[in-house]
Amino acid sequence: VLPPPPGTNASYYALARGWGALVAGSFGVVCLVGRARPFTQRVLSAILLATLLSLGLMAVGRLDPRRAEAVFANEFDARNIAAVAAMRRDATVVESSLPKLAQMARDVAAQQEAVQATMSRYAAPLFPASLALEALAACALAWALFHRLSRARIGAPLAPLRQFTFGDQIVWALLAGIVLLIVPSLGTLDVVGTNLLLFFGTLYALRGYGIYAWFVSRRAAVTSAALAVVAFPLSLVTVPWAVGLGLSDTWFDWRRRVKTTLAGPKP
Repeated sequence: VLPPPPGTNASYYALARGWGALVAGSFGVVCLVGRARPFTQRVLSAILLATLLSLGLMAVGRLDPRRAEAVFANEFDARNIAAVAAMRRDATVVESSLPKLAQMARDVAAQQEAVQATMSRYAAPLFPASLALEALAACALAWALFHRLSRARIGAPLAPLRQFTFGDQIVWALLAGIVLLIVPSLGTLDVVGTNLLLFFGTLYALRGYGIYAWFVSRRAAVTSAALAVVAFPLSLVTVPWAVGLGLSDTWFDWRRRVKTTLAGPKP
């Protein structure tokens, strides 16, 4: 009901509110219908329902996917321009205070500007997966806050990351994304495949990090995740490793296997 805040892209604001309303309504319906289901199943079902409703809006002409992509592209460009401007200001400060590092500061700013431009170009078509991941995070936050603030229980509280898992049937969605991406005759659906890979690949990466956290101490897991986030090149190594570990858990169930081994054979 509220108008967009001053200086906000009205189209982007409307899309964000519309998607938020669809996710909130879908999550509420799923919670009412499937009270015995765990949180992961509920939130994935809610995202699927919200996606289907969005596709219905596209089918009746209420939402144009190309215009939506253009809105996100413009938003990415605006944010990247602001980020590049901040980098240039930082480089200017370095030049004035440390002249010997002036050239290095300019080079770093130029490289970051190129990275931002590339990210803007490739990120816009991935807005469906980005919205789905944001919906997952928002529902998890709402679930955790509800259980912390209310005495009523609508399900089990969120478990630690070390226990994060989900149904093994989801692997078929990941495989479908790979097929849509690599089969040449399905070239027009490669964007769909990329979005599927981004969303479900992120889920398997979280599962892989959870398995890693299960094997090591909490301090080691937190330290490793922080280093991977701070050192971007390190993330290029740890994220594929986490996806592979999470994907292999579909067949090996590492946590149960190791727990059974530690327990030893029954007498």
